[in-house]
Order: sequence, then C-alpha cells, then structure tokens
Amino acid sequence: MGMSDESFVIGMMSLLFLSSMGESYFPDMLGIIGLQAQTNWMFLADALGNMSGVLVPTEKPWKEVPCLKAFVPALCDMSSKIFLLGGIALAGAQVKSILYNSCIVWSALLSRVILNKFLTVYQWFGVAVLIGGLLVKIKLKGSNKAVSAEDEAAASDMIWGTSSILLGCALHSMTNVVNEYYITKWGIPPPKLCCLIGCCSLTIWLSAFGIGYIIPEIQKEKWLYLRSDFFPASGSLWAELSKSQPDVMYTNFTAWLCFFFSSSLHALAYYFLLGSIGNVSLGVMKGLTTVGYVAMSAVLLCGEGKAEKYCMSWPTGISSAIVVLGVLLYTLATADAKKRAEQRTLAPPSHGSFVEDGGLPLTDNRQEGSMMELPERKSTDAENAAAASTSTSPPEAPEGGAASGESQV
Repeated sequence: MGMSDESFVIGMMSLLFLSSMGESYFPDMLGIIGLQAQTNWMFLADALGNMSGVLVPTEKPWKEVPCLKAFVPALCDMSSKIFLLGGIALAGAQVKSILYNSCIVWSALLSRVILNKFLTVYQWFGVAVLIGGLLVKIKLKGSNKAVSAEDEAAASDMIWGTSSILLGCALHSMTNVVNEYYITKWGIPPPKLCCLIGCCSLTIWLSAFGIGYIIPEIQKEKWLYLRSDFFPASGSLWAELSKSQPDVMYTNFTAWLCFFFSSSLHALAYYFLLGSIGNVSLGVMKGLTTVGYVAMSAVLLCGEGKAEKYCMSWPTGISSAIVVLGVLLYTLATADAKKRAEQRTLAPPSHGSFVEDGGLPLTDNRQEGSMMELPERKSTDAENAAAASTSTSPPEAPEGGAASGESQV
C-alpha cells in the first residue's frame, strides 16, 4: 500500500469516526429541541443517506443488477431501523452507542443457530464480557425517594427505548445475514444494495404516508401513527422545523440536515473502506465510537436546561469500559481464529486429526484407537523374536511386520 493509499484509508477512517459521532449527536439534539414525529424524520434522513451509495463506483453496472431482489433486504433493514431509531428518540443516542455493541452478541448467536458456525472459547469469553457490560447499563436502579410524574415518564421512556434498541440490534444482525446472502447469491455490489435499500425504504414510507399512516412511535406517552400526527398541532410545519431552544445553537431543521449529511458520509466512508481495513481496525473503531460519544454527550449535552440522562454516571462509565473491553476481546479473538484457520488451510493436513470450524484442533479418537493399541505392541515383540530365531533363513518380504506398522501410522 502506497503513501497515497494509506493517507486515503486514514482519511476515510477519520470520516467514518466523525460521521458516527454525528449520527448519534444530532438525533439527541432533535430530542432536546423537541421535533414532532422524530422517529419518522430520522427514518427519512437515514433512507436518503443510504441512497448516497450510488456515488460509490463498482465494477458491475446498474443494468446487470437485479434491483427487484433488494426488496426483501429493504424490509429487513426497515424493520431494524424502526426499532433502533424509535429507541434513540426515547432513550437517547448515548444509550444506543453502548447497547449497539450487542449486535456482536446477536451475530454470534445467529451464526451458531442458523449458520451452524462454531466460535472459539476466547470469542465466547469476549461475548460474555460484552453481555456483562450491557447488563450494567440496562439494570434498573431502585430509588427510596418519591418521584414526580415527569420522572416516571422519563423512566418509562428509558425502558421502552432500551427494549426497542435491543430488539433493533437483533433485527439489524439478522439483516446483515440477509444482506450477505443476497450479495453472495445474486452478486449485488454492497454500495448498490445500500442505495436500493434506501430507495425501497423511502418508497414504502411515502406509500404509507399517501394512504394516511406513518411509522408508529411513542412521543410524550402518546402513540403517533396517523399522517396527521406527522404535523405539529399548530399546523405550521415550517414553524416546527424552525423551533429551537435558548441554549441550543441548532434548529430542528439544521439538526435534521446535519443528521442526513452524517448518514450519507458514514455510508460513503464505510463502503470506500470495505476490504481495505481488517476486523481489528473495525473493532477498535467501534470501541472508540462508544467511548467517544459517551464522553462527548456528557460534556456537550449535560447541563442546565438539558436532560440529566446525558450526564456521566458510574453505571454509564463502568458499562462503557466493560463493553469496549468485550468488543476488543472478541475482535482480537476473531482475528486470531481467522489467522489460525488460514494457517491450517496452507499447512499440509496431519493424519489422525481434524479441526472444528472456528475452533481448536481436535484429536480423532477413532483413528488413535485403531493405531495405538497394546495388542499391536505385542505383535511387534513376537515378530522380533521370530526374526531372531530365523536369522539364517533367506530374507522374505515382511507380512505385517514393522514396516507395515509404520505405514499404518
């Protein structure tokens, strides 16, 4: 890799990190300002951002791409995004930045159950550490003091939001499996599949909006699902988009626009980096994103007039540290398993052993038992005695002697 290629990769990784921060920060700004039907607005921005994949060049032209095949992946992606974005609107992107790492857990379980792939002990250890960190974050804290109705509403939003994010992560992991199948089966280039998913998601949303419905979401303990719920009670959409808060430098519209650009840049950086960096780099990037946004939100969003949920707390800090440790352990274990699998592929096969997929070398006991039994040792002693007693006889070809025994081994 030349200097220009290295500079390009470093630039794209920096863009990937910054856009990941933007994808978390600006939804929280929308929540602080208060945007009517926030989940639907974020869904539209995400769909438009996916459509930016059309800017990534691929070897296969559009005329050779089976575009209609992208409908199923689009439905899967749409279902996962509804729960993820809905959870962000309720619980905040700081919670999502931590719980999103649960995708590793879901992917490990799906690989074992659906694809019948085996993980190494070290990979499962990383998953266990990651689960421990997630449990620290989602553990409900008891309180001995009386709480107001506003606090109870905030706690309810946090429970709904956390559950929605975890379910969205599970569906997102399933979506990745579906996308991989369609990319392999139909030869759809990933950037073009991303663009097609964005187009399908936008078309489905506009169709639902045309018949009077939007994506269902909870806002201020009220379900929104009708087209009329997409517009504010005042009836002025522009007034809603122009709304801001005294201590916030953004309006709803500028925050939404920044979220759209963050989603677009994230998609472009990801697909330009596809195949250029390894799993370890991606794992480190995921860990940095978690730590980075937890720290960023605590500094920028915790203050007077802003929600207390963004302030740094011991459960949040400990959970973040444990989750990042679990991500790094799993990433390093996966890289080690992949390296060992490549070495076993290049090395000549050893007789009498086999290797479990993704695991450690195992001994084939059936072959061992047939080759290393005591009776075989006794027959060798008897043959040596017979050879000594007939040392003056003409040499004959051995039948079952030491030579044949070695050939069996």
